[in-house]
Amino acid sequence: MTGLKIFLRSVSYALNGIKTAFLEQQNLKIEFFLAVVAILLGLVLKIGILDFAIVLILIAGVLVLELLNTAFEKILDALSPRIHIYVKTAKDVFAGAVFIASVASFIIGILIFLPYLLKL
Repeated sequence: MTGLKIFLRSVSYALNGIKTAFLEQQNLKIEFFLAVVAILLGLVLKIGILDFAIVLILIAGVLVLELLNTAFEKILDALSPRIHIYVKTAKDVFAGAVFIASVASFIIGILIFLPYLLKL
């Protein structure tokens, strides 16, 4: 099998994973929607390249954490189908990590976009 075919297969698996998580996870749908809004707002307001890069890094960080959280939950559910206190705690902690990243990204987003919005 050629390197290109292997690469394309890997991309296909990755996209399938994102699609599956998107269809199953309400929070991921919300985060994708907010990501699109932030990107469009950045384009409309013509924010600086560095600001846009920061926005994209924050978006990627939150989405990656949400995907990892989803994978982590699936693994824990497979290992422990019944609710166990340690499994619940692990899931809650990972969800907390996503929450912290989301709140920090929101605050940084306000700091980035507010000066551009005040110029309108």
